[in-house]
Amino acid sequence: LDRSSAASDVYKRRDLLDVYPIRRRRSAIGRTKNLFDAGRWLAKSRKGSAHMEKYRATPPAGYREVDVIDIKNDKRVRVWGDILSVLLMAATAGVGCLVVPLSELIHFDYTDMAALLSVLLRLLAAGLGGTAVVVLTCLLAAAAMRWCGAEKTNFGITKGLVCTVGCDGYFSRGAYMRYTLTAPAILFAVILLAALVLPRSWFWVAWFWQMNNISLMGMTLYMHRRLRRLPEDIWIQDGGTVVTVYAPRDIGEMNRE
Repeated sequence: LDRSSAASDVYKRRDLLDVYPIRRRRSAIGRTKNLFDAGRWLAKSRKGSAHMEKYRATPPAGYREVDVIDIKNDKRVRVWGDILSVLLMAATAGVGCLVVPLSELIHFDYTDMAALLSVLLRLLAAGLGGTAVVVLTCLLAAAAMRWCGAEKTNFGITKGLVCTVGCDGYFSRGAYMRYTLTAPAILFAVILLAALVLPRSWFWVAWFWQMNNISLMGMTLYMHRRLRRLPEDIWIQDGGTVVTVYAPRDIGEMNRE
């Protein structure tokens, strides 16, 4: 009995010796895996924080110029922007005709002096409001640039008497997309509210403002189309009339239109 109990004690000790190292190895493997997962999470978070960067005073190291879009002097760019602007304005006018027929705008009694003065007043309001939309678009774009990190903005004007805004810094593609769409989106909501609140006879006054606002997006949509052909890690220097695109050196030259 003593020998059998001694033998059983020896086997128990061997089992313990076999089990504990396995547990130690498993715990070590688990700790290593946790450290590996933590390292991957840290790398992703750093990459995400770098990707969320919106503005830089200089382009990142290893980036080079891949495209220059001259809005003021490149005739082809201006033509494409004008075509898109006309199409957008026509589409907006078509939507307005569905709400209030255009015939109501031009149908009035020419012998009634009060009606004639009312029409002249609405035409004056439409013209002044259209000019105000252009100015507000530039001011809101400048504010959006400042929100993205720009320290100073510059204003200019093109041959088509279109106000432009730019700065000397560099924006990520996401930041560029956001701040170029901020002004039209805000004005769209404000003007739409005005069109709904004003009397029916003033609808086309407000809608003319909306047509101006939407038509100004023609060049913006053209720029977005060109920039979408490049990866997300490009950086854009928006000078207002000249837009320069920077990309990593391993990206090939972008095909010019």
